[in-house]
Amino acid sequence: MEIKAMNCPNCAGSITFAVGQRTARCPYCDSTLEIKPEAAEVTLEKTKRAYRNISDTRAEYARRVKKWKIIAWVYYVVVFVMMAIGSVVIERTYEDSDAYDLGMTMIVMALISGFAMPPILTFIVPPAPEEVEEPLRLQGGWMRYIKLVGLAVMTVLAGFLAGYVIFNSMTPSEAQLEREAASSGYAAVVTVTESEV
Repeated sequence: MEIKAMNCPNCAGSITFAVGQRTARCPYCDSTLEIKPEAAEVTLEKTKRAYRNISDTRAEYARRVKKWKIIAWVYYVVVFVMMAIGSVVIERTYEDSDAYDLGMTMIVMALISGFAMPPILTFIVPPAPEEVEEPLRLQGGWMRYIKLVGLAVMTVLAGFLAGYVIFNSMTPSEAQLEREAASSGYAAVVTVTESEV
């Protein structure tokens, strides 16, 4: 800590004080004096305050970007899961069943949201303040939209592929066995003997 000295304007006694201290008491006449900061101190304090403000602005922007990324990833996970489950449900059920309708609804919703959500995500990209350098900025606009749509298409395809893999790893359902029997052209023949009648 740097110590400075000055003479008391009332009694001319020597007063010592630390740099940055704003008041001092004279040990001789017990008067309280206000110490005005030097120009260098004022400049240093302004610089520190500006740096803190820039730091706070950058931290706030980083929090908003993180929140945006979480929203985007949750959306893609939901689309992936809907496609996978919808694909499995469709393949394992009859075309006229409620479960089949649910599977189709899930797939249609995943496809629609795959193209409806990217414009919304592009629109809510947090704007970067001037204090944030170019490499740290999350860019919006057409390039962001194209990337989000591409990621949505890949997510839909990956969900469908995952559903297909899951479906093929499962044992066949009655609906599948009946479909395979019907498509092969063979009808199941039931023979009834006289003793069963």
